[in-house]
Amino acid sequence: CCASIARGIGVVADGVDECRKVCRDELRKGAHAIKIMASGGVASPTDKLTDLQFSNDEIVAFVDEATRKNKYVMAHAYSSEAIIRAVQLGVKSIEHGNYLNEDAAKLMYQLNASLSQTIITYVALREDGEHYGMPKKLVEKVGNLVDAGIHSIQVAKKENVNITYGSD
Repeated sequence: CCASIARGIGVVADGVDECRKVCRDELRKGAHAIKIMASGGVASPTDKLTDLQFSNDEIVAFVDEATRKNKYVMAHAYSSEAIIRAVQLGVKSIEHGNYLNEDAAKLMYQLNASLSQTIITYVALREDGEHYGMPKKLVEKVGNLVDAGIHSIQVAKKENVNITYGSD
């Protein structure tokens, strides 16, 4: 559940210099894109979904490094605040985006950013997360993400945002 089989592929980076270093290293290893955490996550035991992650300067550092290699940055983001901030700073794909509102969708369209919705992930977590070892507290965190995700797709579609399928 929620990348449990992929432990170790994520990297913690603090500060602009460390973000640049981590990004460069991942690009050297062949990454086609860089995924950052612009907000808290379901499987994060200490984060709220609405928490903002990374400073503006740190996000810009990721975007700068990726862009110079003709790559892009995608951002794990739930709230419209996190989405707007990430897209304004140059992020090209929003992963999840369950609380996308009209203002965020309009900006995404203007700046040619895509929405990669991952509703199937929340359905699976809600139905089988505990069975596969996810703590009940984290399963409960999924809350209304399925319904919110469906609504976000409707908002994105109305504003002509490019929508892709994602499975996280």
